[in-house]
Amino acid sequence: MRIDKWDLFMCSLIGGLVICSPLIGVYYGVKWIINHTPSKIKNKEEQDLEIHKLEQKLGLIRRDNKALHYDPHYYKINLIFISN
Repeated sequence: MRIDKWDLFMCSLIGGLVICSPLIGVYYGVKWIINHTPSKIKNKEEQDLEIHKLEQKLGLIRRDNKALHYDPHYYKINLIFISN
């Protein structure tokens, strides 16, 4: 039985997935746990409060509290459209 390049490629691809998948899962699991510690949650709430105060000063529409990330480009673009 001959082993050609395609067989080697597929075996290495499957082997890489088998080895890397648990490591990727552990990485994202640890990242999720760290982001849900009380200190991180407190820092995020403080940042949200500061962002909301700045939004009120600028007259921007407030984002809801369920937002996961602050997107400065979104607010920059909307600020340009609102000011014109």
